[in-house]
Amino acid sequence: MPVTNYHSVNGVLIGESTGGVRTDYLTDALGSVTATMDESANIKNTYRYKPYGDLLAKTGTDPDPKFMWNGSTGSRKTGLANSGQYNINRHYGTEQAAWTSRDPLWPQELAYVYVGGNPTTKVDRLGLTSKCKCGTHLSGAPNIRIQYGYFEDKPKVSSNYIAYINKMCKLLLKLSNKDLAKIDQCITDSNAVAPFLNCPGLGKNRLGCIQKFCQGHHKIFIHTDWKHPYYTYYDSWVDQACPQDNIWVLPDQTSNVAGHLITQYSIRNDHFALMVHEMLHACGYQHFKSANLSGWCDINNKPLTEQNLLDLGLSCNDIAACCITRVMSRPGGNYSDCLQGIRDIMKPGYENIKRCNP
Repeated sequence: MPVTNYHSVNGVLIGESTGGVRTDYLTDALGSVTATMDESANIKNTYRYKPYGDLLAKTGTDPDPKFMWNGSTGSRKTGLANSGQYNINRHYGTEQAAWTSRDPLWPQELAYVYVGGNPTTKVDRLGLTSKCKCGTHLSGAPNIRIQYGYFEDKPKVSSNYIAYINKMCKLLLKLSNKDLAKIDQCITDSNAVAPFLNCPGLGKNRLGCIQKFCQGHHKIFIHTDWKHPYYTYYDSWVDQACPQDNIWVLPDQTSNVAGHLITQYSIRNDHFALMVHEMLHACGYQHFKSANLSGWCDINNKPLTEQNLLDLGLSCNDIAACCITRVMSRPGGNYSDCLQGIRDIMKPGYENIKRCNP
C-alpha cells in the first residue's frame, strides 16, 4: 500500500504525495480544502461545505484527501459515522454540528457546542476553543476570566488589578501608525545592542492582532493556581492579523515577568507587559525565530543557547513587549530603559554575554 506524505508550510497543510504523485490543496479563509490540484496546476476535485462541515457538493472523480473541511489546520476525516472528524483533542460530528465528547476545558467552555454557533467566522483547530477568522472585528473590552487549574474560579484578583488591565488596554488600542514606527525603531535599536537576536519589527498587522485581545476576540485567563506557570496556547502556523488562541497569565508573578527587562526596567509590577509577551506569541511572534547565536558565549565562554537567554528573560518577545508598553505609556514614548536593560544583562559582572574567545 503506497505511503502518503503530507506537505506543510509553517504548520499549514498545503498538499500531499502518494506513490510519488503530488496533489496540492486550494483552501478558503477558514482553511477548508475547496479544491485539489495536480502538479500541472489542473483542478481535479472541487468541494463545497455546509456551515458546520458536512459536504454540500463535489465535482471530480479523484480520491478525496483526509483533510477537507478546516483541513489545512490539521482537522481530518475519520470515516466514522457519528464522529466524522478529529481535531487533535476530540472528535466532531459534521452531521450533528456538534462535538461528540465534552470539551476538556469545560466548564469554562461550552461542553459540546462548536465555536459558539459561529462556524462561518471561527474555527477550532485543537478542539478546545474557537479562533476568529482573520479580518473579523469585534469592539469591546478585554474578555478577562479568572481560572484555578482548569476551572473558572470565584475572583481572587483585586478589582484594582482588573481595572489596571482595562486601563492598559485602552492605551494599547490608542497606538497610532506614528507610535508603531517608534515601536519598530525601539526594536531596531535593541538589535543594535543585542545583534544575535535580530528581532523582526512588529508591523501593522501584528499590532492589530494583539489589539484584538483588548477588544474581546479571545480570553485573557488570569491563573490563581501557583502550580501552573504562565504560558500561552498558540498555533505556530499562524503569522499575523488574528490571534489564534487564548492566553494564560499569573496575576502576582513578579520575578521574570517578561524577563529582566520588565521586572527591572519597566513600570514596577508591569504585568500587562507579560500579557503583551503572550499576546505576541498568539500572533506568531516568536522568541528566537531570526536569531543567530553563532560566535556568542556566556560568562564561562560556553556557546550561548536559547535556554540561556530565556533564563535571563532576553528574547524578541521580551524586547517587543518592553517597546510596546513604553511607547504606549511613557511621555514621548521614551523606551531608553529597554535598551539599558539589555546592556545591563550583557555587561561584565552580570551575565556577560560576549563574543566567544578563541
